Amino acid sequence: MKKLFLILTLLASCICYAADKYDVEYVLVKQDVEDGTYSISSMNDVAEMEYILTPTRVDEGKYTVNITRIESNVYRIDGTDLYIVTKYCYEYCYSEEVLLIIENFGGRSRGEVVFYN
Repeated sequence: MKKLFLILTLLASCICYAADKYDVEYVLVKQDVEDGTYSISSMNDVAEMEYILTPTRVDEGKYTVNITRIESNVYRIDGTDLYIVTKYCYEYCYSEEVLLIIENFGGRSRGEVVFYN
């Protein structure tokens, strides 16, 4: 009976501790631009740029980081010049601790971001 209770308790704790995982399509690095630099979007909107984000490669591994949502599917890794672009991630967060799993494929970094609930 004690074993059954222990197993049920462990199963319940696993169910209560859920995590949401999302694909990371790109890791980007922030680069400053000169004053007077403009961009044109696919909708022909013109805007002055503050900085640009370009793909970068980072070391493979598992990292515990804090991230902040910038806009749909774009998150800043707090305290760095790095950003991640996710796929179908709708998490609204401000400086939330997550697990970032990075793998390198074909010259670029991608992976998964895991939000703990």
